[in-house]
Amino acid sequence: QGFTEESLEEMVGLTVSQFKYEPFPDYVSTRQLPKRLSVVEDGMDVWNAQLAFARSYMNEFYPTVETLATDEHITAYWNAIRTSAGFSEPTSDFPAHLDRDALAVQLAHFMFVGQVLHSA
Repeated sequence: QGFTEESLEEMVGLTVSQFKYEPFPDYVSTRQLPKRLSVVEDGMDVWNAQLAFARSYMNEFYPTVETLATDEHITAYWNAIRTSAGFSEPTSDFPAHLDRDALAVQLAHFMFVGQVLHSA
């Protein structure tokens, strides 16, 4: 039969209430996962490649903090993801200030979640 509208809303609410912004290296460290596990070893290889790509992209298109801070689309995106998924206030575990490295890590995190965690 599938989800009813009420049960779907309940499931989304539960998911949102348990959300924690935690890039993969932090996830591994917080849980003290052994580095020899293939999911950790291979996952870190993918993470590092995605982070290198995101940092390279940031350096190419936003060579200074000023170029990033004056891009109205990027600042709107940053503010939206800080308060996304129904949070009335920014999540405490998400970086408060937009800078090139914080955005590169966030982009790598989204790529990692989409490519690795969702296909695992």
